[in-house]
Amino acid sequence: MLFNGGTATSVANVKNLKLYCGSTQFGATVPGLLPAVPVPYGWVDPYAVFAGSCVVPKGGNTVITLKSDISTYGDGGQAGEFTAFYLHIPDPITGITADAVVARGSGGYSTSVDSTSTVNQVYPYRISLTSALACSGSCTGRTRSATDKVAVLTLTGTNSVDAQLRAALNGEDDAATEEWVIAPVGATATEILALSATNTDAVNKLEGAASVKYTASTSNPGAGVNTTTTYAAVDMGTSLVGYSKLSLMWRVDTVANVKAATLFVGWKATSTWADRVASSSVATTTMVADKWFTAEMDLTGLTASNTYVGLAVAMSQNTVLNVLVDAVRVYNDSITVNISGNTTNTNRGTPVYLKTAGGSEKAVGYYDYLNSRVILVPSSEISVGATPVALDMITNTTDGTGIIESPAMGISRTLTFSINLGSVDSAGTLTPGDFRWWDQAVAVSSPITWMNGASPISVTLSLASGN
Repeated sequence: MLFNGGTATSVANVKNLKLYCGSTQFGATVPGLLPAVPVPYGWVDPYAVFAGSCVVPKGGNTVITLKSDISTYGDGGQAGEFTAFYLHIPDPITGITADAVVARGSGGYSTSVDSTSTVNQVYPYRISLTSALACSGSCTGRTRSATDKVAVLTLTGTNSVDAQLRAALNGEDDAATEEWVIAPVGATATEILALSATNTDAVNKLEGAASVKYTASTSNPGAGVNTTTTYAAVDMGTSLVGYSKLSLMWRVDTVANVKAATLFVGWKATSTWADRVASSSVATTTMVADKWFTAEMDLTGLTASNTYVGLAVAMSQNTVLNVLVDAVRVYNDSITVNISGNTTNTNRGTPVYLKTAGGSEKAVGYYDYLNSRVILVPSSEISVGATPVALDMITNTTDGTGIIESPAMGISRTLTFSINLGSVDSAGTLTPGDFRWWDQAVAVSSPITWMNGASPISVTLSLASGN
């Protein structure tokens, strides 16, 4: 008997199982797995039974091989649900029905040791996706540009179905029709403001016409209140169920006035936002005044009424704080690009784009200096089949506004862009990569976090000396 210790729904992923003793098939082909029988036999996992004779020569060894067909999606295959077959050898082998091995050689020459051997996890998908990263033009002797094509990312799928990186849901944080809620908790008054020209900043922005700007004051926090929390929330216009990530960029003018910050999801039940359903603390200890920082969280356990996302900032007593918020997005799929080399901490939030050869934007992200990365979130769907899709990675490398340090006499500045594709380690455990993509399997709509190919993929660019 062989058992499948994979995920519960992976039973449908395999059919026509064949066991081989060396090069010879052991018994008949098994059409599919049988359900577990924990009582009375203690078989806690689905299993397959094979009957036949397999000789292990004295002092030698025999390779046991399991082969099977992967079920099609139409036959009930579950994309992303792994199988992990194992064989249990009991000691002693007594011939009882409950034993996974019911017979052994005669003549007193064979013994057994109670042991279990498990093969690697196998993850079937509807499509595979591979990627390549190359320099756009020369990798060396480059010059700076406000629209520098730093690399070309090429994605290739297969014929079965297109792999997809689905478009994000963007918060229209620069639209006058949006409403932001400013509600100091514990203060003597709660204020709800409609977004107007005084609540936007058209100069200090990342995308669109403006960023959201709100000024919070704790000059009247109420008796016994040492800090107050200001909530700012935007209605995304639809339920967030089905999305798995939330991110935004934010900055403040006075770091000393910030005590804590929390990213949250909720609904407009009360003006104080006491009914937040999901939240995640945001690091503030490393903040620098008037610099953009990334805040992000995983989205789980949401309901249809959850349409608002926002930022809660706890402030010191008797202080005033100007807060900017921009690039509010909820999404499933993304590409994380790790950036190293002579990067600068001056221009945090510098945009990085993926664009077609014709200049159409497919994804955008903002340089996260603290984490040495940019998370490219699709602004429109990227669909990849057997025909390779090449996308230009474009960012600003000019002096003063780009992501690279200023020129220096006789020195060549370098930048490295790399992407981890994920892998399976020696224990058979799947480690996530920097891609989050979808194979269009309805049963498993969560992102796939690994791809085919050697990992990581990277390019290193060097500018001309002194440039």
